[in-house]
Amino acid sequence: MTRWSARCAARSPRTARPPSAACASTPRLQGHGIGARLLRAAESALEEQRGAKRFRLHTGHRSEGNLRLYRKVGYETVGTSQGTDGVPVIVLEKQAGAYATTA
Repeated sequence: MTRWSARCAARSPRTARPPSAACASTPRLQGHGIGARLLRAAESALEEQRGAKRFRLHTGHRSEGNLRLYRKVGYETVGTSQGTDGVPVIVLEKQAGAYATTA
């Protein structure tokens, strides 16, 4: 399963933390543009409902499919970190409203 999570610059009024979400698709459904459409819908909702200005994604360093999708829709690598399980993670960001080509 491919997993993605997103955070935006808008803060949740209850926690003062950026909202986050996770989504996954089964391998047989990958490559049909579903992930790009889900990601765009989540970004649009966060931008409209919470005033998000920027989005940040974290994905495993070996998740080539994820990285390909994120870069295709306008995300750029801004750094690395380490997941709670010790796995290296790539950090990507983009401005809200910056839609590149969709998958």
